[in-house]
Parts: sequence; structure tokens; C-alpha cells
Amino acid sequence: MFGGSIFKMLKTTFPEHDWKPWCMQKTPRNYWNKLADDFFRGDPNAKEEVMAYLEELADEYNVKSLSDWEHVATHLGSHKHLYRLAHFGSLGNLLRTLYPTHNWQIPQQELNVPMGSYHIQAVNVSLTDLSTFPNYPTINKLII
Repeated sequence: MFGGSIFKMLKTTFPEHDWKPWCMQKTPRNYWNKLADDFFRGDPNAKEEVMAYLEELADEYNVKSLSDWEHVATHLGSHKHLYRLAHFGSLGNLLRTLYPTHNWQIPQQELNVPMGSYHIQAVNVSLTDLSTFPNYPTINKLII
């Protein structure tokens, strides 16, 4: 009935609660892939969900204005956030998409966390140890 998804079971059984997939220990399978695909296709529900995630991220990093996001990149130490934002290209790419008229001071060239098998590695290594990504031997800093 719920396809093995605890999230779907909780959402169906307790619809009065505002369940957020990213607050679960493990998000539903392909959640971030599907959300990013739907978001870039212009789905208003996906945009609303992305905005809700960014609101929580903003609270976590004390973001009060759009300009504050420019400083978040240097403090975005959580591997889970980097992994999630990689589905949208990067934090900078997502912000430029959502707020195209803002004069962002985030560098255009950003490191996108490699998709595929590197995702699992990226979650388990220090971001200062970029030797984990053998296809990127010249990378010496991470800019998002």
C-alpha cells in the first residue's frame, strides 16, 4: 500500500502533521532527483517544496536577506546539504533560478558535487579531502 515507504505511511496515517521528507533519517527513494526534475520543469508544488527546504536552511544559517545566502556557501559544512543541493546544480544555481533579478555575488564557476557513485563517497568524507574525487585532481577549494 505504501510501497515500503515509511514517509508515505506517516503522511497518509497522520495527514494533519506537516511531514517534511528532508527531516526524516532517510528521504524516500529518488526524492531529491524527482524534486529537482519537477522543479526545473516548472511544477509549482516542487517550487513550494524547495522554498520550504530553503526556509529551514535559512533558519539554520541565520539568513535574513537574499544577500545573506552569499555567505552560507562558505559555511555549508553539512554533507547532507551539499548532496541535496547538488541535485539542483548547487546552492548558487538554485538561488539564481529562484531569484534571477538579484545581483548575486556567488562565483559563476562552482563545484557541482559529482553525481552517481561519488554521492555515497561525498557523504562520508571530509570536504577538505577532495582527493576522494579522482576525476577532479586540480580542485583545491569548494565554492558553492
